Amino acid sequence: RTAQGLGMSLYNSLWSKPDIDARTVGREHISQLQKARTEMEKKINMQGKRLYHLGRARRQEEFKVLSQRRVKTNEEARKHHEEQMVQFVEDHKKQHAVALEDKARLTRMEPDIKVFMAKVQARRDAEYKKHKTEMDRREVGSARHSALQLG
Repeated sequence: RTAQGLGMSLYNSLWSKPDIDARTVGREHISQLQKARTEMEKKINMQGKRLYHLGRARRQEEFKVLSQRRVKTNEEARKHHEEQMVQFVEDHKKQHAVALEDKARLTRMEPDIKVFMAKVQARRDAEYKKHKTEMDRREVGSARHSALQLG
């Protein structure tokens, strides 16, 4: 009930008593207000307890669901990791086999490469010597030409 409603009920109850003074009316009014307040506090506390119990029950249900979901997620993650590791090992074995084949092929080619590199080096040395003798010949000719012009 509201305070105004309490005041009206107090007025109606006191109207029937002819010998009541103002202090008694005030005290009665205050006591009725305090009763109403304690009743409202009890109702609020009861509602709070109900909400707490409902929330706690919900959390307990959610905890069960969340723990089941966590177990399922962990299992899926473990399976995925194992699949990735198996795939990694298979890929690594394939790459290793290819690397061994390349090494064997390159090892067989090594003598041919050495022969080829020796031929290339010999050709470059011959070109260098030829070019050097040509340059030396030009320098000697140019030195004679400049000596003749000076002299």
